[in-house]
Amino acid sequence: MNGFPYPVLLENESSYKNEYIFEIEYKNHKYNKDELELILKMNLTSKTLKKKIENNEAFIFVKLVSTVFSKNYNIGQYIEEINISVPLDKILSNDKIEITAYILSNDETMLNWSDELVDNYPKIRRKMRKNDILAISNKELLDYNLENNFIKFSEVPEQEGKGIRIDLNGQNYVSIQIGHKFNEAYAIIKKEASIRDVINSHLLFEAFVYIILDIIQKPDEYIEKPWYKVLDSTFEYEGRTLDEFKKIVKDEDVIDIEVVYEVAQQLINNQLERSIISASERSIIDE
Repeated sequence: MNGFPYPVLLENESSYKNEYIFEIEYKNHKYNKDELELILKMNLTSKTLKKKIENNEAFIFVKLVSTVFSKNYNIGQYIEEINISVPLDKILSNDKIEITAYILSNDETMLNWSDELVDNYPKIRRKMRKNDILAISNKELLDYNLENNFIKFSEVPEQEGKGIRIDLNGQNYVSIQIGHKFNEAYAIIKKEASIRDVINSHLLFEAFVYIILDIIQKPDEYIEKPWYKVLDSTFEYEGRTLDEFKKIVKDEDVIDIEVVYEVAQQLINNQLERSIISASERSIIDE
C-alpha cells in the first residue's frame, strides 16, 4: 500500500491499475521580459478523475520548487498543455527546478470504488475533505543552466594554445571558443563538481565582461539576436534595464571597469564567489 487511507493515483505504489497514469513533462520554454515561461505537457488517463475535475469536484494544482524559490499554481481544469512562469530574478544561473502536479478534491466530495482501481483494493465509499490528494504526478526535474541557455563552449582549431575567444556573431548563443587541448583538459576537470563550478564561473565571468564591453561600444549591433534578448530579459543593475544601462554609460562617455565587473558578477548571481567558497569547503571536508 502507499500510505494513503483511500485510493490515490501515483507514479509508484499506485492504487490504480498500471494503465492509469498522471504525468507531467517538460516540453519547451521561452523568455519573456522578466520571466522564464515553462511549457509543460500533462497526461491523465483516469476517466474517474477526469470526470471529477469536469464536475468541479476536483482541480489540478502544480507546485514548482527551485533552490531559493517555490510557487504554487492553481491550474483548475485538466488541459494537456499548461504554461507556468517563474521570475528570472528568482532563478540561480545554475539551478535545479522540480515540478509536481496534484489533483486535489474541491470542497467535500464522495470517492467511490471503480474498476480503475487495483483488483485487491477494497470496495469503498469515502467522503473526501477539501484539498485531499486524489493524485500525484511524477516529479519533473529540470537543470536550469544559464550557460546552456545562453553560452556554449566550442572547440576551434585556430584557438590551440591561445586560451579562449568570445564570439558574439552567433544567433542563438554566445560562443566560448577553445582549443583541442583546453577542451580535453576541461572534459577531465568537469568530472569534479566543485572544480567544474569554479572553472565554469570563471569562464562565464570573462564572457560577460567581454559581452558588456562590446555591447556598450556597439549598442545596436546585437539587439536582434536571440542571445541578446535572453541577456536583456535577465539584466538588472540598480533598477535599470539593459537599454537604460547602455544609454547612461554612453552618455557619460567613460567605461567604468568596476561597474562592468559588478554587472558581470550580478549576471552570474555571484556564482563565482559561491563556487569558490563551495570548492574550499569541499577541500576541507575531503582532507
